[in-house]
Amino acid sequence: MLKRLSVFFNSLKTRIVFSAFLMSLILLPVVGFTISNAYERHMNASIKNELKAYSYSILAVTEIENNQLLMPEYLLENQFNVNQSGLYAFFSSAEKLNKQQLPVLWQSASLLTVSTPSELKLPGFGENFYYTTQLENEDHFIYSFTVNFDGEQHSVPATLHIVKEREEIKSL
Repeated sequence: MLKRLSVFFNSLKTRIVFSAFLMSLILLPVVGFTISNAYERHMNASIKNELKAYSYSILAVTEIENNQLLMPEYLLENQFNVNQSGLYAFFSSAEKLNKQQLPVLWQSASLLTVSTPSELKLPGFGENFYYTTQLENEDHFIYSFTVNFDGEQHSVPATLHIVKEREEIKSL
């Protein structure tokens, strides 16, 4: 019996099949994990770039008059104009007055019936943060960018927050 087993494993065909089986047991999970991780990183980078582009489009239409932010009634990206669309934007004060929620200087129409996130990160002037947080018990991506608008009498520091539902990625 032992001799037969020895002959069986000495066969080139058997060794190739056995090694292929062993390699597939080891390599397939590693390759699958690597591809999944790379895909998730790519999607996060893609969403960050998308939110950054939205912030530039909002900053392009922002004006300051009498040291107040003036925004158009409708934004170019229609999702900002539709209530609870999953894409939101708002300006908050760049200076924390207290440990409570930051004062909102302006918000998009899509955010009218949704509460603003309670925990926001304030980047320094010219800097940005990209992170996730809970909003209405759902995961959301947030891109925050702090700017300093020059007003007539003094500057107006503000942080633009672009918020997007994370549900889009979960379904992929």
